[in-house]
Amino acid sequence: MPPMDGREPVLVAYADHANEVGGAEISLQLLLRYLDPERFRPLLLHSANAPWLPGAAGPDVLLAPVFNPQSGVFRPQRDNIGKTLVANLGNMLRAGPPVAASWHALRRHRPALVHTNTLKCHLVVGAAARLCRIPL
Repeated sequence: MPPMDGREPVLVAYADHANEVGGAEISLQLLLRYLDPERFRPLLLHSANAPWLPGAAGPDVLLAPVFNPQSGVFRPQRDNIGKTLVANLGNMLRAGPPVAASWHALRRHRPALVHTNTLKCHLVVGAAARLCRIPL
């Protein structure tokens, strides 16, 4: 339903790479559930088949599956990240595909703003948002 003042809702991209339900995903589900649909239209950049999606995907939520959390940059945990630049070079190189997928989704949908829900998404989708000149 369009806003009563005739303006279209602002498209806001929300990004979460998780394939499991955690506190961040529950918070995002609640945020999307109570977002004013007359003012905002959410675009959710997510992992395909994430089990928390049904709680987040309402009728006004655009879905863009762009992440594969089982591979690449999303796989390493804090306790197995290298302590030097050389040790982390592989992780940096693995960031390329999700940054590119995020960039394509952002260019296709052109949101007014990007909201990242996790630190890894902040780094990956934040890079794509900056490349697209979209505020983060």
